[in-house]
Amino acid sequence: MNEVMSKEMNELRSSGQSYEKRYQGISLPLPKDENYRFLKLSSFPIELKKRRRSKPKSLKDENITLKNGQSGALLLRNQECVQKELSATLSKVSGLIFTDFKSMLQNQSQKIKENLKLPSVFENDKFANQAAARAENGVVVIVPPGTQTGPLHSGNWFDASTGAHFHRTLLIVEADAELTFIEEFAGSETSKEAYANALIQIVALPGSKVHYTQIQRWGHGTHFMLRQHFLAYRDAEIKVNLIHYGASRGQVRSEMECNGSGSSIRLQGASRGERDQQFDFWVSATHAVPDTMSAVDFWMVMADHSKAVFNGNLKIQSSGVRTSAYQINKNLILSDGATVDTLPKLEIDTDDVSCNHGASVSSVDPDQLYYLQSRGISEASAQKMIVDGFLAPVINEIPLGFIRQRVFSELTQKSHGDLLV
Repeated sequence: MNEVMSKEMNELRSSGQSYEKRYQGISLPLPKDENYRFLKLSSFPIELKKRRRSKPKSLKDENITLKNGQSGALLLRNQECVQKELSATLSKVSGLIFTDFKSMLQNQSQKIKENLKLPSVFENDKFANQAAARAENGVVVIVPPGTQTGPLHSGNWFDASTGAHFHRTLLIVEADAELTFIEEFAGSETSKEAYANALIQIVALPGSKVHYTQIQRWGHGTHFMLRQHFLAYRDAEIKVNLIHYGASRGQVRSEMECNGSGSSIRLQGASRGERDQQFDFWVSATHAVPDTMSAVDFWMVMADHSKAVFNGNLKIQSSGVRTSAYQINKNLILSDGATVDTLPKLEIDTDDVSCNHGASVSSVDPDQLYYLQSRGISEASAQKMIVDGFLAPVINEIPLGFIRQRVFSELTQKSHGDLLV
């Protein structure tokens, strides 16, 4: 290892030790904490030790070579980068970085170092500190000013038999640049408990545009924590699509921060639960400057004995005048044993805003069912069409067609519960 790399490794190790110390010093949140009361954290395997990997398998999910409109592809398998490709056009762009976290150490970009720091909103978040301390690899993207990328695709495969998995993603899109990024978290099922923790940070500098899609399809048996921060500066736009239907249970905390006039962040989420799956989505949007916009639309479908939580909070400070924002959560229940708790909240310190929120929980609409049956569609097929179509607004936003088709196919195979009417 050369002198520069050795210095970078020491700096990173020192930073990790600092976050580890902070993680150890933060108490596990209590059940009375509004943001954790549905999780039963005492049974979360957050200190699960890594196990020796079982015999390697040939996994079709691991092949993400350039195809079907991708401009870049990167595959991490058990935190090791095994595949990395970039189109000929993007390979010639000076200052463009698309690599794994370990390889990033070879780059001396001050922007990377500055943005690897935890956002202030996560300083006292136990699980964000854990991910920052223990992440062994991840993804780093920097798009230089004025550059437009085609879709970049990252696949992160976790063999659950290894026990524990820690990951970081950092996306920095510079002034007037545009990035489309699809990130998949996938993994095998396990009869033993597994634990995954990921930290995602997206920074959109003035005038830039980001379209970020996240697909979580870890195997059953995995418990997870995900912490993500979306930061938009002046006139920047961030569009986020979250699609979760894997793992056994977990929490996703998404913090949206509009930090410059004219900035906007739109978040769409979709979740599909079956068996005993549990999803907890904690979404906060903060507006501290004038003339900003945020929008949250979240759809959840729960079957069997699955559970879901939408915990939304819209915060507008007194300085956030002329803010336009909303949070909407729609839910479909397919079984008597499935439950959804929806908790949208507003904290507004100024009158000069346009804001609203809303939530609904329902079963399959009998009028929709009747309409489809009147056109010769069987009752079972009609019910499945309604259920699968419920999440379509989010799935249709996946930029790459072959991924979109696969996600639709996998969701269709999930349980349709009792198909309550």
